[in-house]
Amino acid sequence: MRSPTQLQVLLFDQDQEGRQRIQTILQREAPTVKITSRASEATFLRALTKRQFDAVILGSALSSYALPHLLNAFSGVTARQPLLFVVGDAPSAGDGLELDHFAKDDVGLAHLAQELPPSIRAAQIGSIGLGLDRGLAHIDSENMRTSIAERAIQALDKLSILSMYISIDPRRGRWVIRASTYPEDAIRLIETLVEKGGQVAPLVHEAPPDFQQILQGTVQLDTVDLKSLLNIIMPWLDEVELARLQNALDLETVSLVPVQEGAEMHGILAVGGSLSRHEREAIKSFATHFARSLSAATKTDERNTRARALQTLQQVLVSVSSNINADQLNQKVLDLLAEVVAYDSARIYLKEEDHLHLVASKGAAAGLSTDTWEFNHFDGVGSNFLRTLVEGKSSLFTALQDHDKPGEPGSEADWRSWMAVPIRWRGQTTGVLTLAKKVEGFFRPLHLDIAETV
Repeated sequence: MRSPTQLQVLLFDQDQEGRQRIQTILQREAPTVKITSRASEATFLRALTKRQFDAVILGSALSSYALPHLLNAFSGVTARQPLLFVVGDAPSAGDGLELDHFAKDDVGLAHLAQELPPSIRAAQIGSIGLGLDRGLAHIDSENMRTSIAERAIQALDKLSILSMYISIDPRRGRWVIRASTYPEDAIRLIETLVEKGGQVAPLVHEAPPDFQQILQGTVQLDTVDLKSLLNIIMPWLDEVELARLQNALDLETVSLVPVQEGAEMHGILAVGGSLSRHEREAIKSFATHFARSLSAATKTDERNTRARALQTLQQVLVSVSSNINADQLNQKVLDLLAEVVAYDSARIYLKEEDHLHLVASKGAAAGLSTDTWEFNHFDGVGSNFLRTLVEGKSSLFTALQDHDKPGEPGSEADWRSWMAVPIRWRGQTTGVLTLAKKVEGFFRPLHLDIAETV
């Protein structure tokens, strides 16, 4: 956790000695709390309606005149409803107040000082979760999921909560930092160490059982020792690197919360430092709202991608009906496809009798010493490229480790996502379109659908 922001608390107590006693103990035991005290009902109600407070403490009972005004202020006048605490005698039953009650002695006030900050922070965290549920129409973004993640983490940052959202595929154990409020030098150090190890996290089945439960979303919240966590997700770190990273993060523990809706695992929210009982429950609720927003954002992103794909298809059809030659058409298709499916390499191959020709390419094309191959070059390979070419069946790899597996001529060692779709004419497969990306897990079935349609 960062140094907490100052919490604004309004105190009403007509008894000067009692008022001073409450202020003295709170200032000593809860230094993040700033007390604004009022001794009369009129000035108390005026302050409540003119300023935003995180909490209200009643050290004296309100009269039958002031109580309705207080309820009115709580129900609609203030922008965010403050928490209400009572010190001393509890109000009469039926007053309509939901509150925490503390004795007006040293023990009771010390307990209040202990409970006040985490209760307020939990309420603030809860209000963030509700804010994310307002809908997505007001967000202007090409990648709605990334935008939602950034907004969620920024909202926690405003509460001085260090956090990081890690997108995770539980099937492969691949972690990607999507948004973070941890120090930039710590994030850069993580990325450097990740490159050294060649991965971000272990496969789920390789992780210790407790950690597997977090990856799979079966544990709602778990606070773990940071050093132990780093040893699990970055086992290649030596002691010097481990100490350097822990020093950069300046944390002893971290709380991991699955961001999950139903069976859909989006990722993990990593909150720095320990959490109180109130904050733990609020963070779990926040993660639930966060997951719902991400699920909605995923559907929105896919709808937008499909809409752009239809526009691309229309442009392809216009190109086909124009007078441009075949070479220009092939290159135009790859240019248009790049607008809806980002790739590092794209190639079009066409069959002609017993030969295969590379007729268009865009992006990486290293390793190709020729652009024409005889079909017997592929005999016995049993590759997915050949399967697409001969059987007309599409192929998709989202976690490619062996670059020879696709069987495409000149496939490159750094390809991690790869697909091949057949090009058909009058019911016959006449060629293959391939796309490759250096990012593992980048291509999804949606991208395959778009490529097949184009």
